[in-house]
Amino acid sequence: MQDTFKHDRAVIGCFKNGKAYDEYGKTLVVGQKTVELVELLVDQFTYDLDMVVLDPFMGSGTTGIGALRMGRAFIGVEAKRANFLSAVHYLSYAIVHCAETHVGGLGMKSAYPKMKVTNAT
Repeated sequence: MQDTFKHDRAVIGCFKNGKAYDEYGKTLVVGQKTVELVELLVDQFTYDLDMVVLDPFMGSGTTGIGALRMGRAFIGVEAKRANFLSAVHYLSYAIVHCAETHVGGLGMKSAYPKMKVTNAT
């Protein structure tokens, strides 16, 4: 049977001893994903640069960063104000960096990635 998930080995590499780790070896909180894992999932499950990635439990914004780095639009929602403010900070930096990286390279309609974040409270 052929694997339907083409990046299975790369995804497994993001986890050790049942815990997720970032690129620096720091243990991530429960439910948090690495940017690399998000990029693999976005690559696997979106086929068009016009597609939007939605994260209704945004946390620190890792999914948004991965989506923006892959040239996709992103919508994030976070109920906890501290997490929301942290995510806005990280995503703002990612938008500037992604705009510098992707201008002209991915055929995006605008020079800046699209992002919408909403505080649910």
